[in-house]
Amino acid sequence: SGEHGRARPLGAKVSLADVLGIGPDPETPSTASPGSSSEASWSASEDVDAFVFGLTLRLADGTELGLTTSQGGRGRHLAIEAVLPGGAAEAWNRQCTGNGAAERALLPGDRITGVNDVAGDPQAMLLECGRCQLLRIQVVRVGGSAPASPREAP
Repeated sequence: SGEHGRARPLGAKVSLADVLGIGPDPETPSTASPGSSSEASWSASEDVDAFVFGLTLRLADGTELGLTTSQGGRGRHLAIEAVLPGGAAEAWNRQCTGNGAAERALLPGDRITGVNDVAGDPQAMLLECGRCQLLRIQVVRVGGSAPASPREAP
């Protein structure tokens, strides 16, 4: 589809359902029954409190990204399950907390919707994370901004 990786100008209106991959797919007729997915339990027309932000991580040689993820949102995003100690994501979170930008720390439950120019395909986003040292990551947090201190995996 031509929408993967399409840049949107800052401030442009976007459908949260489209970003999260939970709205109706215009290319595929819907076969899901109501309530068949917890992620599809709200209507795309409902107001949803979400915090959308981007970040850039440069992975040093031998440094892992340090995220445990799962596929989410009808297969269109990566859901962060945990931030692992010693990875680039944990270092990013420490930097955010230290400079007053705690709301931009990566948290379990956040949804990665794009990595570099790859969006809408979790497997391709994972491959991009593995092959590039410079990662431009787009994140959506449903429920608003982050708590004051990010939660990390033990």
